[in-house]
Amino acid sequence: MKKKVIWKAGLLLLIIGMVSISGYYCAIKRNGEKAAEHMENGTDEPDSVETIAEEPVEEETTTPEENGPNYEYDILPEDTVVITKYLGDDTLVFVPERLDEKVVSTIGESAFQGNESVEQVVLPQGIEVIESQAFKDCSGLQYVVMGTELKSIGQDAFSNCPSLKELRLPEGMTGIDVCICAYCPSLEKVVIPHSMEEISPSVFMECDTLYLIYGSNSCAENYAQESGLVYVNLERIKEEGDIVW
Repeated sequence: MKKKVIWKAGLLLLIIGMVSISGYYCAIKRNGEKAAEHMENGTDEPDSVETIAEEPVEEETTTPEENGPNYEYDILPEDTVVITKYLGDDTLVFVPERLDEKVVSTIGESAFQGNESVEQVVLPQGIEVIESQAFKDCSGLQYVVMGTELKSIGQDAFSNCPSLKELRLPEGMTGIDVCICAYCPSLEKVVIPHSMEEISPSVFMECDTLYLIYGSNSCAENYAQESGLVYVNLERIKEEGDIVW
C-alpha cells in the first residue's frame, strides 16, 4: 500500500512538471511572435509603449513685414497704423510697410527716442508723418532713408543725435516750419528736395558742423545763403558728375 501511494505521488509530480514546461514554452513562443511583429513594424518597443515621432523643426524666416513683435502700435481712425514704440536692438532697422495687415503711415512721438543700438533706419514708402521727438537722443543713428509720401516732420524729430551725418528730405515735402534737427554735432550735409517751398530758419539749430546744402530750387539756395552755408546745385551735379561733390 505504501509503494502504491509513493507511485501515485511521483506520477502527480511528473504531470505538474510537464504542465509547467508546456506553459514555459508557450510563453517563449508568444514573446517570439511579438518580437517578430515589432521587427516587421520597424520598432523594438513593446505594444504597451507608445512612441511619438518628432516633427521636423522648420527654420523661421523673418522679413521686414514680420517684425511685428518689435513694435508697439495703435490703429488710427483712417485704419492705418502709428508705431508708438520700437522695442528692438538692431543696428539696421527696416520699418515694416504693414502691421496687423494695415499700412504703417506714422512714426509716433518718441517712438525710437533714446535707442542706443540703431544706426540706420529705412522707412517704407507709406510713411506720411514723423511725429515730434521720434528719433531724438538716438546716440548711434547715422542715416535715415525716407519715403516719397512723407509730408510732415515734427519738432525735434532728429534732435540730439550725435552720430547723424546727413539728412535727405524726400521729394514731395513742401515745407518745414519747426526745428527738426538740433544739437547734432556730426551733421555735415542736408539734401532739400525740389518740391520744398518753405524752410524755417531754425530747422537745423545748433548743428555747428553743417556746411553743405544740396538742392535744386531757390528755396534751398536762399536758405543756404541766409544760414551762411555752402549751396550745391543738384542739377549741376547731374551735369558734371558727383566726383567733386
